[in-house]
Amino acid sequence: MKVKLLSILVIAFKLSFAQTGMLADITGQIETEFGTYIPCLVDIEPNAPQYVIESDFSNVANFSDFTFTESQKQKLLENHFVVIPGRTSGPTGYKEIYDIYNEARENDIPQFITTDAVLHTYHILFDKILSTTEEDYLIRYLKEMDSMLVHESLNAYHTHSDDLIRSSFKTLVAYFSVPLKLMDSTYQVPDLVSDTVRQELELIEAHEGYEISPLFGAYPEDYSQYKPRGHYTKTEELENYFKAMMWHGRQTFVLHDSEASSCIHITGSALALIYLMENMDNSNEVWTLWNNIYLPTVFFVGKADDLLPQDYFSAALEYFGQDFASRNLEDILNESDLSAFINWADDFFPDPEITTLTGTGMRFMGQRFVPDSYILDQLVSLERLMPKSLDILAVLNSDEAFNLLEEMGETGYPGYLSQLALLKAKFEDYPEEQWVENLYWNWLYCLMPLLMEKNGGFPPFMQNLAWLRKDLNTALSSWTELRHNTILYAKPSETPIGDGPRNILIRGYVESNPWVFARLASLTKLTKEGLLGLSILNEDMEERLIILEDLLLTLKSISEKELTGEEITTDEYIALCLFGETVEDLVTFNEYNDFYDMFLPAIDDEMPVIADVHTDPNTSSCLEEGVGYPFRIYVICPVEGELTVTVGGIFSSYEFVQPIANRLTDEEWIEMLISETPPELPYWTTEYLDPEYDLTNSEPEHYYCYKKGLSITNIHEETLPRNFSLHPNYPNPFNSSTTIQYDLPKDGFVNISIYNVLGEHIITLKNSYEQAGHKVVYWDGYDQNNHLAPSGVYMYQIEYEGNTSIRKMVLMK
Repeated sequence: MKVKLLSILVIAFKLSFAQTGMLADITGQIETEFGTYIPCLVDIEPNAPQYVIESDFSNVANFSDFTFTESQKQKLLENHFVVIPGRTSGPTGYKEIYDIYNEARENDIPQFITTDAVLHTYHILFDKILSTTEEDYLIRYLKEMDSMLVHESLNAYHTHSDDLIRSSFKTLVAYFSVPLKLMDSTYQVPDLVSDTVRQELELIEAHEGYEISPLFGAYPEDYSQYKPRGHYTKTEELENYFKAMMWHGRQTFVLHDSEASSCIHITGSALALIYLMENMDNSNEVWTLWNNIYLPTVFFVGKADDLLPQDYFSAALEYFGQDFASRNLEDILNESDLSAFINWADDFFPDPEITTLTGTGMRFMGQRFVPDSYILDQLVSLERLMPKSLDILAVLNSDEAFNLLEEMGETGYPGYLSQLALLKAKFEDYPEEQWVENLYWNWLYCLMPLLMEKNGGFPPFMQNLAWLRKDLNTALSSWTELRHNTILYAKPSETPIGDGPRNILIRGYVESNPWVFARLASLTKLTKEGLLGLSILNEDMEERLIILEDLLLTLKSISEKELTGEEITTDEYIALCLFGETVEDLVTFNEYNDFYDMFLPAIDDEMPVIADVHTDPNTSSCLEEGVGYPFRIYVICPVEGELTVTVGGIFSSYEFVQPIANRLTDEEWIEMLISETPPELPYWTTEYLDPEYDLTNSEPEHYYCYKKGLSITNIHEETLPRNFSLHPNYPNPFNSSTTIQYDLPKDGFVNISIYNVLGEHIITLKNSYEQAGHKVVYWDGYDQNNHLAPSGVYMYQIEYEGNTSIRKMVLMK
């Protein structure tokens, strides 16, 4: 009977869910950890008046007060609404959403209050409250707590004589010194750990991407996460707090390293920390400070998805006994007991719901589980490297979001549909309490009504596809603001990189011909020495030759090891991983006689070249030898013991006869290659060519890879940057010209200027309105009067949408 009743209730719930079109619909009060949630109920059946607009708008009373284009009128007739960018008086836009309403009121125009306006207003208040809480309380609490723990860890280090125990507390001294130094530049880092702390700070300040942590040395940490974003760029104090709290939220006392080896010393440090927090004289105070930071952020964002100190304390009591905190450290922090604890903890500790590259371990103030990150995490794979924001709305029961994903081809990835179904079922089964337990979940709950389709009971302007997509836009925009506000605390999702031990390197293979690499390295070295002897080799080219020689020797070593079965080192695999970037840097030159030269066509950055090598006067013809665009080569070869498909690039080669009156230039050769009838390849290439190959290549393009250094995913060239950023110039120092790259997340006015160390203006490189995207500008070392600037240190500054960023560069002549 109970089973039957349960089934009836489930069916009733599903029917209710289907009728409202919303994933959740709370109708009763709910007690939460932070107070009582009282729903404001809507108890109506939509039945709005229906209407038809006359084709000449004659039944629209104030239509004559406005001037619409014909296309806008057509939208008004079809959808009953139209969205028009810009002001009514010109092409410029508005700074804030309320400006639109103020303008309407000023001009006696009837106002239409949107869900967008109120959701945006909540965002501003949420953001202000959170930042004020951080400035007034959390920053101070964090400084006090970290100071206590550095002091106590340092005392424990000097008190004990056992090497492993001292090492554990030394790690803690460094661990808590990093955020203290980030928040207070005057903080004196103990000499014991100064070098390690300095290395960590350098990586944090550079925030370039994945690096092995100098402190833990066990896994790749994404230091790009430490770049302050969101409201944390408003003040220096918030910027420093962001970096310090990100450290506590991400750095992990792991059980195993990236190669699946037990981390005895790191685990020892984790246990030493909770032992210390329980036994220090001001134990209650340090735990109170920890909770004073954690609990408010739980209210804003949610509970941690990672293991916290309390979780490790519970595990220690379970494994070592209830007297854990009163036992001698020597009975806990020794290799045999720690090794056994790690093996036991593998089964005791649950895995985080949102996967990370670090593996299982304790995070002192772990990042929080948020449902949208979980969705994105579950809908990516090695086949689908980048998710879509529409994934979230599809799980939250938006049919239109799913339809769009289907149109994009996103649903065709292996396993996508089955995983989506599992997620939908999981989210449907969440209890009502889940959606109101903190502000983050509740915000998402507020967006659900935007996702339901509006039937005949709604006004006509809402009963069409255009409005449905407008609502999707609203939901996604509001969700974006949510993520903006909570960027420090919400745990981000990551694309997986494969099975087994986590490692950021994509391992490859070198063509097994070390003789070629060896001879070419020798030739490179001779080239450098010969040119130096002739005093005609500049510093830039000398450096490039040195890099090339080193690269060739590395490839030689790898190919030799492949032929002999020796193990390839991590550094060698890194060289393979960065090969494309290294080569691109080696062969990329930005030399312009003046600033405007950069707008001229650059034929020398395309691969094809042509040469006539023989002439026949009898027929007045010549033999042309051409190199075309590169072809891809796919090779199946053994990589770390497994057969793997690898891809590389090879030449395409052409040979044909041409009248001597029409000997080809490179430009003409390229025109021939991209024409509708390019020349044929030699017949013998069919032995290795795809028999269905198509040589038509009318629009060859560069593939702009924004993955610098070691990273996990490629970003498609059309992907817009998420954040405004000014990158380091390259090369730096430079002696002819330098490249400045910057990222614009949205359209806006940009000013880029050069200043000397005295603050004197040298030249303005850019002062115009630009579209969003990954941008580049060049400086050739000349000032605004077309005089060559002297050698020295210069600052380049970008101003964009109220943001200013400055970097340093060195000009050497």
